[in-house]
Amino acid sequence: MFGLVTDSTATLSPEEISANNIAVVPLSILLNGKAYKEGTEISNDEFYEKIKDIKDIPKTSQPAVGSFVEAYQRLKEQGITEVLSIHISTGISGTINSAKAAAEQIKDMNIHIIDSKSLSRPVGDLVLEAAKLRGEGLSIEQVKSYIEAMIEKIKVYCLVGDLQFLHKGGRVSGVSYFLGSLLNINPIVKVNEEGVITAHEKVRSFKKALARLAEYAQKDIQDIDDRVVVDVMYSTSLEDANSLKAQILSAQPGIEVQLKSLTPVIGSHTGRGSIGLGIMFYPQKDV
Repeated sequence: MFGLVTDSTATLSPEEISANNIAVVPLSILLNGKAYKEGTEISNDEFYEKIKDIKDIPKTSQPAVGSFVEAYQRLKEQGITEVLSIHISTGISGTINSAKAAAEQIKDMNIHIIDSKSLSRPVGDLVLEAAKLRGEGLSIEQVKSYIEAMIEKIKVYCLVGDLQFLHKGGRVSGVSYFLGSLLNINPIVKVNEEGVITAHEKVRSFKKALARLAEYAQKDIQDIDDRVVVDVMYSTSLEDANSLKAQILSAQPGIEVQLKSLTPVIGSHTGRGSIGLGIMFYPQKDV
């Protein structure tokens, strides 16, 4: 059986991590001069409370190479010789660079590193599907092939709660599209095919912007035969997340919709009040 490794942006619960024997390497946040490891040293709620009146936006950093070395080495000590390591997009974070550098230091272990070209819970969905397929007895090559097919179809959007976070974070291509009207728009960004966050649309009210996210889901899902799972991701407003979920289910009854909190690393670039939408397609298996 092969090992599974991911990073903290994948938004996996402790129960999911434990039940599926997944190794999670944390990213870090620098907040008010103090560094925190995401998922272990600061909770999502604590993070969003701390940034409520913050002047300097948080900074994020990829895991140290040594953190990946430790994760892979622990699996090797368990007798595992093959690993599937699935991570946040290289267009958003340097996490995969650390994973690759670590893999070069581990001898007698075959480590497959996959760029999800995505972020947040969609990364977790990929990892959980990999765990499921592993449990069904598929080889690491078969699982890798299927996960890569899933990655080609992922759709991710985000209604940004704080444009200043987006601008100062410097992770969004075309952010100037939004500037000059900070008080009057609700910006929506998307993750493109290369895994880069890009400016997508300006909407004049938050309510209309939520409705636009629901419309994206309806458009992307229609006429699709694959199994579909929709991730509604939120920073501070569960009420808004439930509103979006209701709108999606109204248009697409029976679709599987799960609510997940945006982790501090993602929130460091989108701010409070953000609502994310991830659409996962599970192709018919021929692996």
